[in-house]
Amino acid sequence: MEKAFYEGKRLLNVSELCNYIGMGKSRGVEWAKVIGAAKRIGRRVLFDRYIVDKAIEECNIYTRDGKKKGDLDHDC
Repeated sequence: MEKAFYEGKRLLNVSELCNYIGMGKSRGVEWAKVIGAAKRIGRRVLFDRYIVDKAIEECNIYTRDGKKKGDLDHDC
């Protein structure tokens, strides 16, 4: 699916999130929870695309654990 498909959507399910960010299910869900994009609606867990986009834009500033990056020995 292309990114244009997601233009009108704010919340993504797990498969849409993984397709959108190009990660597998385990790593994608873990990363989305770390950045605060996971939102529970009843029993469903959906992911806020705006938070994901913002985290991707700021990825060059912060490491995966939320600290400022200083070296290149991390996988943002």
